[in-house]
Amino acid sequence: MRYKYEVNLITVIPLTKTKAIDSLTYFTASDIQEGAIVSVPIRSKEVTAIVVESTSVEDVKTAIRGADFQVRKLGKVKATSFFPVPFIRASKVIADYYATNVGGIIRTLTSKNILENIQNIKPASTPVTSTIDETFAVQGDDEDRMSAWRSLIRQEFARKKSLVIYVPTIEDTKNIARSLTKGIEDYIFTLHGDLTNKKTLETWEAIAKIDHSVVIIATGSFACLPRADIETVIIERENGRGWITRNHPYIDIRRALETIARKEKLTVYLADSLLRTETLYRVESHEIAEGSPFKWKSISNAKDEIIDMRAPVAADIQRTTGKKHFRVISERLEEIIRQVREENSHLFILASRRGLSSLTICDDCETIVS
Repeated sequence: MRYKYEVNLITVIPLTKTKAIDSLTYFTASDIQEGAIVSVPIRSKEVTAIVVESTSVEDVKTAIRGADFQVRKLGKVKATSFFPVPFIRASKVIADYYATNVGGIIRTLTSKNILENIQNIKPASTPVTSTIDETFAVQGDDEDRMSAWRSLIRQEFARKKSLVIYVPTIEDTKNIARSLTKGIEDYIFTLHGDLTNKKTLETWEAIAKIDHSVVIIATGSFACLPRADIETVIIERENGRGWITRNHPYIDIRRALETIARKEKLTVYLADSLLRTETLYRVESHEIAEGSPFKWKSISNAKDEIIDMRAPVAADIQRTTGKKHFRVISERLEEIIRQVREENSHLFILASRRGLSSLTICDDCETIVS
């Protein structure tokens, strides 16, 4: 008696930053779903990879015969479903936009601590579809924004929904957590690259297990989270530094997070005290909406003053003595500097000079100004 075994052809993306490897194909008798984590042989090494496609060999038999490469056998595989399908598809879109490989994108958007323990922790969840599914822009000072987020948290908790706030730096996670913690100490969590491997896994498991809705404040390396009840994504300090990755692949984390959220049909808020020019343009062109009326008041009490360095005193001296009187700064600027020092305040002087020289030389006497 002959037994017929179902053979599947799987396409995987290695979780490596190597540009040369984008996707690989293997055949296996195991039934492996899209989004599963597997270990595949590449040359003489075993590499962790994500399954992005699984097809029966019967359906693609002709294509295999005509291929100019040999498909390797994967054998029995212990696969762990971890990444949601919408996340993988969003990663493909991001990779196409930045002309890089999908594996590098997923590695960038997934913490190293998570990747190293991926088969031993609760998988990331596909969030439920939001009822609003829009992108909003919020501009206002820190106090007003934090007050708005506290109200939004109460609203989401009443609906038994969770939300995530993404920030560009580790310090921002700590600062925003301090602003929002009061009253929800047991339901607010932070995830960032400064956490130890043990602390990262403990926080991940705590987020996954708690029955109550939660607030997660995280950096961009936690684009996947173990909660299915997230309907709202806030990208805080979207005009801040730290969103552009310093290593390959060089991507804008803000764009990546918004792309993933849009694929998962979540509500997105882009927020800062002063939004980026690109975001303001998107509001003007009605691509996104204002989450609340914009505030344009200055966040600083500083005064600005334009000072003519060609001081009248120097002109008077030249007329009376017949000699040119050279001053580096005017009397008015000296007066302001003295006043600032007495008040123990701050002063910023913007002075233009010609060229890129590191020296300033008087045009009249050729004296180097020091």
